[in-house]
Amino acid sequence: MRRLPSLIALRFFEEAARHMSFHRAAVALCVTQGAVSRQNKILEESLGAKLFERDHKGIRLTKAGQRLLPCVSDAFGTLERGTRQVMTAKGRRRLVLSVPPTFATQWFSPRLGSLAVELPDVELSMRTEPTDDCHCNIRFVRDPLPDAHSELIETAAALACGATSTVPSCFKGISCRTG
Repeated sequence: MRRLPSLIALRFFEEAARHMSFHRAAVALCVTQGAVSRQNKILEESLGAKLFERDHKGIRLTKAGQRLLPCVSDAFGTLERGTRQVMTAKGRRRLVLSVPPTFATQWFSPRLGSLAVELPDVELSMRTEPTDDCHCNIRFVRDPLPDAHSELIETAAALACGATSTVPSCFKGISCRTG
């Protein structure tokens, strides 16, 4: 049997290290900043090594944290690719959205259950920052984004939905709706 620290703690470590902020990691993970801090403390105790230096300016990785981060990121990347291959083999489609953190927690997350019911064959992946693999970037903007299809989906919040490239044909007919 493998002797590994908590996978949750490792996930929280990776997110905190990627953002170099417990607060931004908490927003991305939809948890409290205290939960991120607690999980990182559990991981440090489990490993017997300090992973972050904390001071009034924020956090930074220690040498141990710098050594651990690429291993953890690679391992989670491998897990993500493996699970995606299994889901793809089952005929599930993947939709990657980039949404602002506040929008994700306040508006989008409460609607995930109904979205899963409406689109059971779609694996949804959310990011809080745009990446190359995003099919749709939801942003608060006043004007349409250049070089992107933009669609106003809610006037009260002045929210525009735009994809940096053409949405794959398997997602034609999926539209953004308010609920």
